[in-house]
Amino acid sequence: MDYVKVFILPKALDFISDIYYIVENINRRSPQMGGDFSLAWDALQPLLITGFTIGVVLAVLFGAIKLGWQFAPWIIAFAALVWFFGG
Repeated sequence: MDYVKVFILPKALDFISDIYYIVENINRRSPQMGGDFSLAWDALQPLLITGFTIGVVLAVLFGAIKLGWQFAPWIIAFAALVWFFGG
């Protein structure tokens, strides 16, 4: 129990005081970008559009790969039958 009093408790209190200091300094600052929401939105909009586009492209790509691996044996079998009987 002495270990807790000597080593752990002071470090925990220092950590809590550091967090308190950070939060107090954040609350004292002026708003970022002068409080102009339209400027912040104009900065975020291309990032949001790019992220959404990349997400949709990857979803379609991985979905196509999954379907391709699922139906590949049937497609190959059908192509072999057409090739064999089509002569």
